[in-house]
Amino acid sequence: MTDKKVTRLRRARKARLKMHEL
Repeated sequence: MTDKKVTRLRRARKARLKMHEL
């Protein structure tokens, strides 16, 4: 896995969690 892919997945996961919270 590439670092870029990992960071992208982590960011997407965080954004999803934030959206769910709102």
